[in-house]
Amino acid sequence: MKRNIKLLKFILPLNQAWFWLGIWILYYLRFTNYTGIGLIEAVVITTGFIFEIPTGALADLIGKKKTIIISFLFSSVGNIIMTFAESSVHLVISIVFLAIGGALLSGTSDALIYDSLKQIKSENKFEGILSSINKYILIIMAIASIIGGFMYKINPRIPFAATSIAMFIAFFIAFFLKEPKIDAIKFSFINYLKQIRIGVSQLFKEKSSIHWIIKLLAISSFAVIFVDILDGTLAIHFRFNERSLGILFALIPFISAVGNHFYLKIKSKIGEKKLLLFIFITFILITGISPIYGLFFGGISLLYRNFFYPFIDIMASNTINRFVESKYRTTTLSTFIMIKKLPYVLFAYIIGRSIDKISPSRVSLWFSILLGVLALILYTSSTYKAKFRKNKQ
Repeated sequence: MKRNIKLLKFILPLNQAWFWLGIWILYYLRFTNYTGIGLIEAVVITTGFIFEIPTGALADLIGKKKTIIISFLFSSVGNIIMTFAESSVHLVISIVFLAIGGALLSGTSDALIYDSLKQIKSENKFEGILSSINKYILIIMAIASIIGGFMYKINPRIPFAATSIAMFIAFFIAFFLKEPKIDAIKFSFINYLKQIRIGVSQLFKEKSSIHWIIKLLAISSFAVIFVDILDGTLAIHFRFNERSLGILFALIPFISAVGNHFYLKIKSKIGEKKLLLFIFITFILITGISPIYGLFFGGISLLYRNFFYPFIDIMASNTINRFVESKYRTTTLSTFIMIKKLPYVLFAYIIGRSIDKISPSRVSLWFSILLGVLALILYTSSTYKAKFRKNKQ
């Protein structure tokens, strides 16, 4: 099982060597306009959302190793289609493959890491190893993004071809992974449906953790909206040009990698609960004062927020892995990911239209107010519940 950890530290970053990270919009504009890009992104979101739980259940039934291999294959094929795209139809087909590949991988890799550690009785090292792997992923993403910019100047198709090659290498190496011998269920359609139902219920089965899970879902949902919509539009609103945007979005993965590196040290000093509260406060303040930012402080605010994004994912993954059985682990992780994306799926059009009408900074201000109200409700209710339990005893 130690071999699994070593291989995953290599193949997961390799699979996310996205050489197109900084130039994908420019490439899309060769075939469509910004309205078309919005529709294509809507397909990505919806596809990933629909397949999130089913692919998680599939991983728990056919095995996490097989699911990861299939994920890498889908992602590689998706990038090949993108490389040779001749129309916006090809782009849509490509991103459907990529979205399914992403859904197959999300949750599955975390579950495989945890199960591998559990088999050798080292699950207490999970947070540290996950943080380390995420750090490598983000560093590789940043380096690939910079290299991809030079590739694009030579030929716009090269970054997608290079990404596909990296994923194919990860695909072949993944065959050397070992499936942990923990909680296996024979695959059948009835078991598949049962797996989805039970996996969803597992997320909220622990009464003592329900408030914590809801808090994580709340902050995660806002983080999804910030990353997928607001961060990019705010950067443009802060008057970043093409060159400075490239630099900014190459720096962001490095900043997130630094966050991953220091996560355990920060958590050990102030505690998990205080850390999550600090993240809530940080997001509320940073988004709330965004209308007064200029170019420099706007960029700093985006980088600062990205320092904390990885903390949320690590907290959520570690929480779920602690109390969910191996046979339901991937399904439950996928359920969490699906729920946190739900507000984005439901309100993406409204958010986009609001950005066009009242500017990204004003939308950011309203999100700050909304997050502040939500945080007040969540933390007031959890404090009241704790006092009620104490008085009852």
